[in-house]
Amino acid sequence: SSLCPIGTEPSMDDKGVSDVMLLRQQVAVAFMANLAEGVATCQIFPFAARMVATMRGTPEAVAFFTGLVYSGNGIGVLISTPMWTRLSVKYGCRSCLIASLTLTSTSIFLCSVASSFPVLLGLVLLRGLSNGNGLLLRTGMRRSFLRRGVDDTQGFAWVSAASGTSSLAGPAIGGILYGSTDFGHPWTLPYICSGTLLFGAMVIALALMEDTTAPISPRKRGGDLEQSLLPGVPDRRVDWASMGLLLAVVFGHAYVFMGWDLSYPVLAAMPESMEGDAWKPPQIGSTFVVASLAFVIFASCFYQRCIRQFGVVRFWVLNWIPTALLLATFPRVLEGFRNAGWGPESLPVLVVNYGAQLSFCVMQGAGFVTAQLVLFDFVTTQPASDQLMATANGYYVIVQNVANGLAPLICGALCTLGTALEPVYTPVITRALPFDVMALVGVTLCLLPLWVLGPGKVPDLRSARGLLQSDPR
Repeated sequence: SSLCPIGTEPSMDDKGVSDVMLLRQQVAVAFMANLAEGVATCQIFPFAARMVATMRGTPEAVAFFTGLVYSGNGIGVLISTPMWTRLSVKYGCRSCLIASLTLTSTSIFLCSVASSFPVLLGLVLLRGLSNGNGLLLRTGMRRSFLRRGVDDTQGFAWVSAASGTSSLAGPAIGGILYGSTDFGHPWTLPYICSGTLLFGAMVIALALMEDTTAPISPRKRGGDLEQSLLPGVPDRRVDWASMGLLLAVVFGHAYVFMGWDLSYPVLAAMPESMEGDAWKPPQIGSTFVVASLAFVIFASCFYQRCIRQFGVVRFWVLNWIPTALLLATFPRVLEGFRNAGWGPESLPVLVVNYGAQLSFCVMQGAGFVTAQLVLFDFVTTQPASDQLMATANGYYVIVQNVANGLAPLICGALCTLGTALEPVYTPVITRALPFDVMALVGVTLCLLPLWVLGPGKVPDLRSARGLLQSDPR
């Protein structure tokens, strides 16, 4: 019932399917596509280094070459996103998503039989070049909700829950299946499994996804829309400067989220000789499992209530203030416990680790949804918002992939630098340096741009207060 516009009865399409059922189908398509894409991306985390060393015949420089495998898909997505943006405007998101899922699943299946590192790297890059899944599933679902004037907050919460689920299921599937059979290579079965998920998502999209090629916005449009919305082509009707500030918010969030996922395991795994906790992978992984499950519950059950209570922008700010404090204090609290004589298995250390991981994952996992909603609500105030939505989603995916590519390099360098300089410059520079920089990025990129824009740029369309103000009844 929450998917039905206020004051209206569910209408039926030409196939006799109600609006509520059709929108649920669009959410299901986006959920499955995002889940399959996430599993395909995350499944290699447990075995990528072993796979690369086996293919190259030597463990030499394995970190560098493993990094190439990690970044290949993101680089390909960066290159192909403008193409998918144009194609989605011309042919609709349904046809493009089906093509993208087909191509990416094919490249994953080919990776399962690759035995040469250059071939694997080429296939990973090919997957990225053919990968418009993230852009297309979000744009298609958003257009379906806009067509009916229905709040899409809960729908995007479910899509974000798929990301949390895949971040948990992907490494589990990869770690369990790698080398579990004598069939093909040790990495054959994990790749076949993730490729099958992508192909299954394509079948679901083929059966259930709505064709949103037709215009959906009632707003008056004029001029050459396609030319005015192409990246790099100025259009005085669209407030590109404000969109740039909102994309800086997206960049900051993606950087901090990826930086935490990399920096926290490094900090937890530091050996006792370096005054670390020396946690083993199962111990670190268990914190991710608990935090991911908590996030899925929050996103599916409580997120929409929070948005209706506080509004999108206020909820974003209320998330980031404690997150910045957490980033700045968490490594120092752990160090204080170590100096006080508490061991890695002591109750205070366990509570701090699990509490910090759970708090960060819930707050900033929800940030993926909130960042999209902030950007989408801004786009609804612009001319030709239905066409601009595809462009905004394209920029959203590009900015996220740039942040995901830079975060591992910067956080790794900061961690090495902080550890090396800690004996000389403590307490100014310590092993907490990557966390300090993440807190600074969060404040400067995730809070300041919204303060610069002011309350008028992003309308309050989703809270109970905003709905009352916009509804003359």
